[in-house]
This record gives sequence, structure tokens and C-alpha cells, in this order.
Amino acid sequence: MSNRPTDPRQFEAIFLDMGGVIVRDDLIESFYFWEAYCCLRTGDASLTPSAFYREREAQLTAGNAEWLDRFGQSILGRRGWESGRAKSWTSVLASWQRLNVPIRSAIQTVRALADHTRLALIANQPREALDTIASLGICDFFEFIAIDACLPYSKPDIRFYESALEGMRCTPSGVLMVGDRIDNDIHPAQRLGLRSAWICFVPRPLQTQYLPAEWQRAYFSSIRRVGRHNQHTFIPELRNIKADYEASSLCRLFDLRSADLLQNPTGAEQRGRKHPEQVGDGTGGGGQGAQ
Repeated sequence: MSNRPTDPRQFEAIFLDMGGVIVRDDLIESFYFWEAYCCLRTGDASLTPSAFYREREAQLTAGNAEWLDRFGQSILGRRGWESGRAKSWTSVLASWQRLNVPIRSAIQTVRALADHTRLALIANQPREALDTIASLGICDFFEFIAIDACLPYSKPDIRFYESALEGMRCTPSGVLMVGDRIDNDIHPAQRLGLRSAWICFVPRPLQTQYLPAEWQRAYFSSIRRVGRHNQHTFIPELRNIKADYEASSLCRLFDLRSADLLQNPTGAEQRGRKHPEQVGDGTGGGGQGAQ
């Protein structure tokens, strides 16, 4: 495994995930957990933040990626938890734009990459994510945008990747998939023959007016103990999967400061940008994915 590719022009196209790559989504996850925790306390008033996160850690390390559904049903029952989960997610969507934290270096990197290769955004996100991309001023840098809220399937379903390959008219071997999850991004991309880059982003603690300080401390303490979006380390069939490249952030994945790249753009600026194609019929899954 190489640390990073040297030149984005070696790829026919680059597919980018959104959360953990272009925006920090840990505040969204923490907010969702907080809303779920408040719902669970209606069934168990003794539940504390530390107990909530101990359950997360115990379930994840046992290989149970759907730990919150199991935990919620154990306290509220199936119907009670389904109602609580829907209420929690509705609260997240209502606060979506203020909960997204842009990774400024990644925004700059997207702009730079578009000068040298073709870009697509493929992500498990709600429809609100389209407004986020537009507000960041990078929508037109993507030739193709697909989010699972507008599709009948979500990552890691390989149909997600097949639709992007078809939409971009690319061969799998010419594409680099960049994502922050081995299970959702790297593994399915490799199954189709795409090359892959894992962004092993570890967010620094973030205090916010939208959540109690005690809750944020408990959230980041849990991340330090067992990680985030690294469920693959606890699942035997995924544990040994390695991406072709690895970096701590999108901006560290490529060296875009070389004189040759700066002087010889070959991407969207030279071709003339196309309005991004968006796929989906509006009947998709809703973009939930917090673990």
C-alpha cells in the first residue's frame, strides 16, 4: 500500500464520499445519539451518557454495527424504538445545515482536483446534503452526484458504484474511490475493481452550543476508546481489507503543489464545466448511517 498517489491525472475519475472527507459529520452523529439518548430515557430514566456509550463500545467491539437499534429495542420495544428513531432523525434533519462542519482544506482540494481530473460525489446522505454542497460552492465541480436518499439502495450496495460508473462513463480500473469507511466505501469499490483511498479521519473534540458539554465529552471519549466509522476492525471478514492509499485527510492524499500540476491543468477548467448530473427518483433510503 502506497501512502498516497502522486498525481490525480493518473485517474480517469475520482469518486468522493462526503462525511469525513469533505465535511465533518461527527457533530451530526453526536446530535443524533443525543436525541436517541433522550428518547431512551423515557423508557429508562437511570440511563446515563457513560452507560449509553459503554453499550456502544461493547456492541461495536462484538461486531454489532447496528448496535443502536438493538439497544433501543431492548429499552423501548420494537415499535417504541422505531418511533423514537424516526423522531431523532427528524430532529437531525431539521438542524442539518448548522450541524455540518466544512473541512476547509478539503473544499480547497476539491477545487484543485477538478482542474486535473473528473469528480463524482457518491454518499449516504439525506436530500439536505445537496443544499450543503451548494452552500459550500462546490456543486459545479462534480460531474455526477448521487446520494442514497434519492436512490433505492445505499452504500455498500455495489449498485451504488455501478450507477456512478455508468453515469461517469468510466471503467472501474480508471477510478479512485475516496472514503472514510472500509465497510461502506473501500470494500465495495474494490469488489468492482476500483482503486481506493481511505481517509482515516479522527476528529478533534468539538464543543458546540447545540449539545451539552458533558455529552460531547462522553462522545469523544468513546471515539478515543473504540474509534469511529471503523466497524471493519471488529468484523472478521473485513478486518484485513486494506485500501490502495491512506491519508488522514483529503488534502494530504495528493500533493497538488507540484509545479507541473500548477502549470498544466487538464481537468474541468480546461474542458469547461458541466452542470452536475444527479441520479435518483426521490424514493430512497434517507441517508442514515450513524454508528
